[in-house]
Amino acid sequence: MVNASKKSRTIRRSCIVCGKKLNIVVYPNRRYRGGHYFRSVLPENKEFKKIFGEYWECEKCYQEAKAADALPDAP
Repeated sequence: MVNASKKSRTIRRSCIVCGKKLNIVVYPNRRYRGGHYFRSVLPENKEFKKIFGEYWECEKCYQEAKAADALPDAP
């Protein structure tokens, strides 16, 4: 018998960059797959947090941003 608390769950989000629909699988140990999650570093304001509290990026947008960050600054 499988304990119900040990099952993974799926949440649906959108990529904040391109708008692609994401199906995120969240496991009981709080790991996830299906996107890249970023917590807000903004002030703790409940109303503000509702809008900007977290965001997700798809793999493509994450890799593009990662590559852009690795480029040296132009002189």
